[in-house]
Amino acid sequence: MLAEINRLLADTGVNVVGQSLSTRDSQGYVLTDTDTVLTDDTLAALRTAPQAIWLRSWEL
Repeated sequence: MLAEINRLLADTGVNVVGQSLSTRDSQGYVLTDTDTVLTDDTLAALRTAPQAIWLRSWEL
């Protein structure tokens, strides 16, 4: 899962500045901090990834 997220972000030129992965039983979650706002296309690709259950993003 983490490799797929990072590949999607790298393919769109997004720089990851921080990341945290936690798991519980068979599920996990990833927090990813980037130095740019993700495009709608990038968010759509992440949302439709087969491993994704839920995705939330916000801009500061």
